[in-house]
Amino acid sequence: MGNEVEEIKARLAAVERSMQRYRAALTALGLVAVTGLSGPSLVGAAKAPGVIQAMMFQVVDERGEVVATLAAQGDGVSLNLYDKAGKRRAMLGTIGDQAILGLYDKAGKRRADMDTFDDNQSVALYDDAGKTRAVLTNIGDDVGLMLNDKAEQTRALLNTTGDRALLQFYDESKKRRAFVGVSDDLASLTLNDQTEKKRAFLGAGGDRASLTIYDKDEKPRASLGALGTDTGLDLHDEAGKVRAVLGNFDLKQSATGSTEHRATSSLVLLDGQGGMLWEAP
Repeated sequence: MGNEVEEIKARLAAVERSMQRYRAALTALGLVAVTGLSGPSLVGAAKAPGVIQAMMFQVVDERGEVVATLAAQGDGVSLNLYDKAGKRRAMLGTIGDQAILGLYDKAGKRRADMDTFDDNQSVALYDDAGKTRAVLTNIGDDVGLMLNDKAEQTRALLNTTGDRALLQFYDESKKRRAFVGVSDDLASLTLNDQTEKKRAFLGAGGDRASLTIYDKDEKPRASLGALGTDTGLDLHDEAGKVRAVLGNFDLKQSATGSTEHRATSSLVLLDGQGGMLWEAP
């Protein structure tokens, strides 16, 4: 950059010397206004060029330091802005059909990017170590927000597509541990263990709400539900079969196939085939 500044200074000095010689020549020819003679000089009437072409432009301050550059290389064009310490603080560029805006901190480290490509747009944020910590994307009708830890492992992901929204959380081993989903009239929360097996589910939609607890093999072991004004608690065996039911609910008799609506304080114990072992009242 220092050599480029010196070169610019030399060129400016040469231009100034040429202008001095030009003015002297005009004076000698009587083309410059003299005392008592009105009218514009030819220098003032000279037209600025309509087009200036170059592969690079540099803007310097009063100290001769470069504060901005505009350059073209290959199929890319970039505009760079520098602070008084010579650190790049902003960059606007295009390459092919992609456009990028980059922002840098006082140390010249990249801290934020905005990118657009076809129908994809993204904004990325970086920490002082250059690690990507957050990314906001828009791809078609899908919008997503990704949050990373200091090791650039994704720890949270929020995305929406159409009328669906999903929020997911991951541990440091990249395992999904929890996610919340909303679609139409259904909202749900799912919790996983460290092996990503489902251990709990909470859902609500319409006039129904339920909470289900699962064992390490993802078999349902307990369910608490509400449907309209009815509520019930189900306990399951290791095969996932209902063995005990408490509450007011519809109970289907395995022997007859008929369905009976139980009272609010009802308790029913069932065998492995769904047959009734005991009931109260």
